[in-house]
Amino acid sequence: MTAREVGADEVVLRFVLADADRLVAIVAEDVGESLESVRPTVEHVIRLLEERAGRETARAEMVAAGVGAATAGVPRAVVLDRYLSTGWAVWEAAIGEDAADRKALAALGTRLLHGVDETAAALAEGYATVDRETIERDTQARLAFLDELLSLSPTDAAGRARVRRLCLRYGLEPDADFQLVAVGVGDRSDPQVALDLAHALRGQLGPPSAAERDGTGIRLPQVFALHGWLVLFARAAWPGSRRMREVLPHIVEGPWTAIVGEALHGVEALPASLSRLIAALRTAERLGHRSWVEHPDDMAIEELLLLDPDLLRAVVQRELGPLLSDARMGEELLETLQAYVDAGSNKREVARRLHVAARTVAYRIERIEELLGVRLEGPALTRLSVALLAHRLLGGSTP
Repeated sequence: MTAREVGADEVVLRFVLADADRLVAIVAEDVGESLESVRPTVEHVIRLLEERAGRETARAEMVAAGVGAATAGVPRAVVLDRYLSTGWAVWEAAIGEDAADRKALAALGTRLLHGVDETAAALAEGYATVDRETIERDTQARLAFLDELLSLSPTDAAGRARVRRLCLRYGLEPDADFQLVAVGVGDRSDPQVALDLAHALRGQLGPPSAAERDGTGIRLPQVFALHGWLVLFARAAWPGSRRMREVLPHIVEGPWTAIVGEALHGVEALPASLSRLIAALRTAERLGHRSWVEHPDDMAIEELLLLDPDLLRAVVQRELGPLLSDARMGEELLETLQAYVDAGSNKREVARRLHVAARTVAYRIERIEELLGVRLEGPALTRLSVALLAHRLLGGSTP
């Protein structure tokens, strides 16, 4: 409700606004509320009219009024009804004043009509502000719960009991069957990378199923960033998994690795599953593996080798030391040996893969056998294949 003009309508306003109690009574009867409930609204409108508040000032105060009412839990329709009723009460009092002339009434009517639209819009903005803040707080609380759920220690009995209570609060059945997918992408020292990816993936996966929409609390699947990793938390046999496989390559810029966890029963199994996925992800990344890993056990041999890095370095030194020490041809010999293992000892295939002549491969194989003092066959070749894997797990570095 704004007022800028000064002049003919002052007589009308002076009369109408002089008796605030009368206006309060009219508004209270109109909206069916108590005098105490509507008085702040009526006094607010009176002050704006008396002070002839500018449009921006009035709008800011209305937004603040909307924020206050929303925070107090008063429905927006109730607050809007109070303001609109006050406007009509002012207008009806004005048209009943004998001293009012047409010009005064027209000026007041214009301000009141403009005020209706501006009041509705400003109150809506105030309520929307509180809604956004509420959603943000609720989102943060749920993320904190999921973080606690996935970080729970198996020996923390009190923590398990608390998590179960929180599950019930957030509408999550603690004894249902679940599944996790973990994704490693980009630079984990920058948490914003995973946050942006989580937001993009949520948008691509679409809304929850009808069954999920009917529920309350946490709706699965949930996609969120956790300590730099991207985690998808879904029910077991989630039908949207194919959609995730389709969209992930299109929303990620640069290399990424994803591992699918096995189906789990009960929320207590989630922390161990996530730890297993993260360990497998780290190993896959060290090997330069990209795209999907279908099961964390696909990395089990590599993880086993990484349990003792010192022993791993000893294996590399013992089996591959002479090749690593060859400053002139060591790198080429290692590459040839790896290709020879991968090609099943087929020298012609090695030559094709390395884009070199067959006689070059033959020479390199002869040189490798000479330096290592073994024939590239049988148990010796098996040991060398393990040593090559160990070398890659150590980042290809020289011991």
